[in-house]
Amino acid sequence: MKVLWGLALATPPVCAYLLQWLPALNGPHLWLGLPTILWWTTVPGSALVVLVLVFIEQTRTDDDEQDRLDDQAAREADQREAERRRDGEKLA
Repeated sequence: MKVLWGLALATPPVCAYLLQWLPALNGPHLWLGLPTILWWTTVPGSALVVLVLVFIEQTRTDDDEQDRLDDQAAREADQREAERRRDGEKLA
């Protein structure tokens, strides 16, 4: 599993490093006023970073625990609200 994480996290910088030597991508031309190498390193690099972040988010193991804690906090808040209403009715 650590190898998979290492490959996923190393892919964007390695691709950004290797793309600069492709002649079609590193020419003396501009796209929308920016050098082509800038486009070809930022667009795929950004897409790869997004994919890595999605992968990390989807493989998280603490979601179930967080959901349980959220449910518990909601129940406790509902109980406190019910007690507060009951106490208010007794005083009136």
